[in-house]
Amino acid sequence: QIEKSLHGLDMRVGGKFDFESQMPSVDLKRKYLVNSLMEEAIASSQLEGAVTTRVVAKQMLRENRKPRNLSEQMIVNNYITMMYIKENTQPNQPLTLELINKIHKIITKDTLENKAYEGVFRTDNEVKVFSRDNGQIIYEPPDYRSINKLLEHVCSFADTEPIEFYLHPIVKAIVLHYMVGYIHPFYDGNGRTARALFYWYLISQKYNWLEYVAVSTAIKNAPSQYMRAYLYSETDNNDITYFVKFNLCQLNIALISFEEYVEKTRSENKKIFETIKKNRNLNFRQADVIITLSKNERPITINEMRERYNITYQTARVDLLGLAKLGYLNSHTKGKQFIFMLDKDKCMSTMGISDNDQQTNFDRDLKQTTT
Repeated sequence: QIEKSLHGLDMRVGGKFDFESQMPSVDLKRKYLVNSLMEEAIASSQLEGAVTTRVVAKQMLRENRKPRNLSEQMIVNNYITMMYIKENTQPNQPLTLELINKIHKIITKDTLENKAYEGVFRTDNEVKVFSRDNGQIIYEPPDYRSINKLLEHVCSFADTEPIEFYLHPIVKAIVLHYMVGYIHPFYDGNGRTARALFYWYLISQKYNWLEYVAVSTAIKNAPSQYMRAYLYSETDNNDITYFVKFNLCQLNIALISFEEYVEKTRSENKKIFETIKKNRNLNFRQADVIITLSKNERPITINEMRERYNITYQTARVDLLGLAKLGYLNSHTKGKQFIFMLDKDKCMSTMGISDNDQQTNFDRDLKQTTT
């Protein structure tokens, strides 16, 4: 079953996501990428207890708004961590204790009981894992004095290839995920760190398609199975077959979800490129923003534009001020911040955008109320 799952994944992606080379715009690629990283950050945080809706969380990330509570801080940290991994991971980069601590420090900033715990291994055996159902202890991690030695073995496992047999990179990443969770080296944030290291390893192995697939969204929909997969492996002499099978299944579900998302947005993207064809002075980002704002009738800021497409502040500023100069957007200041609103009459008369145009995925996100 494991070999069949791996073969299926390799046949569909082969270490690269096929659709990436087919995308007609770098900005479209960035749009998909940012959306996926946001989804992963939100779901991974919700798995650890963050309480918020996807709508509110995404809006916070898009607007670059400061988090208002612990749940929002967890989500911001997860997103920053995913961006850090994406931008700093080198091919075949070795795993080190310093890197593990670095990722933990970023992902737990201002979310722990004691700030001194950020990026630092635990120094006692007070950490226990409790059942969410009845509060009973279901797991006690290894003695804190063995953490450094155990994690050195984890790093060695990540950085070397076994001579006796071939271990598929996806399986290896899942094993890393499991081992960090098993060792539980930190006072808190072990699950978030373990899932981030899963991403880190596969990105280091050039599985860049994984950036577009929010695996934690699938895991979040089966939290009990996730916990059982851990427990079954731990109680069966660390036979991690259970854990590998579960994660391969969730990875496949997440990949299917992304493929469906791409397919559903094809018509939306077609509309964007038709708009550009009619208005040669617009780029993809500008056309996309006009169509989006025509649906939800809400303002947009330079910071939100920057986050939405993973571009610099100056590029976002030029895009929006350019649209204002062309008359598509009206702008005013609120404090020190520019606020842009669509001039719908202008857009309807010059671009043919109507109230009946297909609703965008971004608009659906704003209206969705599920957590």
